[in-house]
Amino acid sequence: MIDFSDALGEEEIAEHDPKSGEPVIWGQRVIRHLVQCDFEHLQLWNEVVTVMEMEPVYFVVTRKLDWDQLTAKHGQPIQVGTGPRGGFKWVRMTDDTYWSHKQFREGSLAWLKKYPRFTIKCDKEGNSKQPARQAVGRSGRKR
Repeated sequence: MIDFSDALGEEEIAEHDPKSGEPVIWGQRVIRHLVQCDFEHLQLWNEVVTVMEMEPVYFVVTRKLDWDQLTAKHGQPIQVGTGPRGGFKWVRMTDDTYWSHKQFREGSLAWLKKYPRFTIKCDKEGNSKQPARQAVGRSGRKR
C-alpha cells in the first residue's frame, strides 16, 4: 500500500449538515496533486468525499457523525420529512434541531417504518405541505 501521509493535511471538518449547520464528516484534506492512478489507489483503500468550494476539494474521511451518535446527542426523532415520492428530506430531533444530510437517510427511514404517523409530507425543496395550525379559543372559533 502506498503511503499518502505527505499528501494529506491535518484532520478538519469536511462537511456540515445543510439544515443544522453542525459538522457531520471530518477528514484529511488532499493537499498535494496526485496523478490519476495514485488518486484511484487512494480511493480504493479510503473513503474520499468531494466538497465543492471554488474548485473541488477532496477529503479522506476519518470519522462521521452516525445515527447512533446523533440520537445520543440530540435525542430521538420526533418527525421525518419526506418528499413527494417518499424520499428522505429531513429529520427533526427531540431537542428541536433539524438534520438533512444524506447519511441520516437510512436511520430516519428505518425509524419512520416503526412510527409512520410522524411523517411530514414535503415538496421537492423539503418545505412542509401541511397547513399551519391555527389557534382556536375555548368557544371553538378561530382567533
